[in-house]
Amino acid sequence: ATNFHLGLAGAGAVALSAKITEFTTRVDNLISSTLYPAICAVQDRLDLLREMFVKSNRVALMWAVPLGVALVLFAGDLVHFVIGEKWRPAVGLLQSMGIAATINQLGFNWDSYFRARSMTKPIAVTAVASTVTILGVGIPLLFIDGLTGLGIGISVGSAVQLLFRAWYLSR
Repeated sequence: ATNFHLGLAGAGAVALSAKITEFTTRVDNLISSTLYPAICAVQDRLDLLREMFVKSNRVALMWAVPLGVALVLFAGDLVHFVIGEKWRPAVGLLQSMGIAATINQLGFNWDSYFRARSMTKPIAVTAVASTVTILGVGIPLLFIDGLTGLGIGISVGSAVQLLFRAWYLSR
């Protein structure tokens, strides 16, 4: 949709913002893959699972939140001083992706705990809800407000995913 509406430059801006925000998930992936065998080993001990979940999320938040917030605050400077003014239209998208990346870190590895307990329906429901939200909000906003609109739609999708995640985790 971005390529159709804004051309190759728009698609490039989406790829750039996705690549930058991908750095927020580096620690997540390391923590999740390291902890998964331990999660499976104690899957019936909810007290230990809760403790592991809280501590692992704190570690990941120490890395991801500052990076996401920095992207929100300094996207304009990143464009001006580092990647060049031709990327100026992508500033709103970069900021929105920073917000989405920060939101996505809250309880990021919840699905590992649900998979270990063979409870995959919440993961599927959450994925469908966030995808439908991104498509239903992000694509129309892309055509209305360009890259910034798409970024807003992605952030709204992340917020919907967080709400579902919080609901399932509270149960």
